[in-house]
Amino acid sequence: AGDGAAADGVFTAASKKFRSDKRVWLAWLSSLMRRGQHETAKELLQRTVDTLPKADHVEVLSKYAQLEFRYGLAERGRTVFDGMLSSFPKRVDVWSV
Repeated sequence: AGDGAAADGVFTAASKKFRSDKRVWLAWLSSLMRRGQHETAKELLQRTVDTLPKADHVEVLSKYAQLEFRYGLAERGRTVFDGMLSSFPKRVDVWSV
């Protein structure tokens, strides 16, 4: 339990310092999903999308859907992908994940 709290503290500090770096946000999302904190990760995803530039949204959502599929509920991961495909139908990279 202490390791998770320490990791969240580090990620909080990193996300403040490197606010526009999607790698920090993706690492934090990945850490939360691996620890089974799916609801917290879902809340963080919303904060991530609000913070990052629009150009990074598709990549972050795609990575979150993959994490959800692997560590969370496959159905929720599928739902995220379906939403991306309907929102960005011309993005070929989304279709090939």
